Amino acid sequence: MQPILIYDGHCNLCVNFVKMVEPFNDEGKGRFKVRLVPYQKADELVTAFKLDKEALKSAFHLIDENGNVFKAGQAIDKLADIYPLLKFGSPFLQQILEKLFIKRLRKIVTLFLDVGMNVMFRHVMNPSKNKKAFFRDYVFSLLNRTS
Repeated sequence: MQPILIYDGHCNLCVNFVKMVEPFNDEGKGRFKVRLVPYQKADELVTAFKLDKEALKSAFHLIDENGNVFKAGQAIDKLADIYPLLKFGSPFLQQILEKLFIKRLRKIVTLFLDVGMNVMFRHVMNPSKNKKAFFRDYVFSLLNRTS
């Protein structure tokens, strides 16, 4: 049996990962190393391997040649056995992605809290404005801070 990678076809990160792997997937003559299937089109696989459809929404799932199912990080590790380039960069890329994600998340949370506190303070000092005005000011302040 050919290995099968099940991913979220609506997730930009997942789709871009699959696009990155596709050039290395072709073995020629219409053969591929791994069958790439979005979970939205994997109903028969869900039934055959008794997969949790909700879990498929949040993590890669790899079914190997023996029918073993690997999820999330384990799936990526198994893919690294198939695509050696992933193995070479895997720990390094994982650390970078985690740091970038955490840094970006902190920035976003700080922005929302900072702008929210400033707008709230203005509305507390001037209570004549209504809720729509508060929301409008909040959105405009966010847009001004991000542009």
